[in-house]
Amino acid sequence: MNSVPQSKSSWGVRLNTGFHQSFHSPSSSKEIPTWTVGYYRDEWQNKRGVVVWDDQTQIMECLWASDALKLLVKLRETETWRTEGIPIVRRFRRYKTSEPPKVRRGGKKAKGAATPEPTEPPKEDKPEYEDTDEERIRLMPPANLEFFAFLQEHEARLKEMAEQDKKRADDAMHQVYDILIQTAREHEVSEIDLSARPLPWVAVTSRIDWWCKSEINGDRIGQKAGSGKAPRARERDVSAIYS
Repeated sequence: MNSVPQSKSSWGVRLNTGFHQSFHSPSSSKEIPTWTVGYYRDEWQNKRGVVVWDDQTQIMECLWASDALKLLVKLRETETWRTEGIPIVRRFRRYKTSEPPKVRRGGKKAKGAATPEPTEPPKEDKPEYEDTDEERIRLMPPANLEFFAFLQEHEARLKEMAEQDKKRADDAMHQVYDILIQTAREHEVSEIDLSARPLPWVAVTSRIDWWCKSEINGDRIGQKAGSGKAPRARERDVSAIYS
């Protein structure tokens, strides 16, 4: 994209911590840009991360804390950005395109030539994806220097935010696994038939388990016997009764 050097009043950077707290660079206005509507307005006010905008192109982009930290590491390792500017990119995933295999054309078949055995059709490849970076904004001098200083100033806060984001993502993934396991067990319970079993089984719907009710030495399992040595109820997982 064609980038235009930013003047002091034509760009801005804002750090949203997600706790109704925000920080701005020295030359950034603390007022929301007048050209923002809809998505951009919500992003500037509420989206967690480093929000960068360019008033001339009217483009806004938000970096996750982890992405802002990765960018800071790159800036420390190179010096070209001081003259070429800092690209603010958006990463997205797309299908990886591949060229179709070339078909070899054969000539006329000679007399007496053996007929080739039919080959199995080629297996269909699974779709592959690739990550692509799209440059949205390029911060040219002096905006790039101020942006670099802004990231350094808030590095500790960005690290804390990145850890919080990772924990939230892990917790969300664990919840998904729990739901999948719960659904699988509910399906097992709905399919199982214990009517032919010699001992009576009772479903415990709150736990998606089954209890086997039987009597041992006159005491019923599942009830507290008079003596403290009587066997207590055992909850068995559905998988245990398939054997």
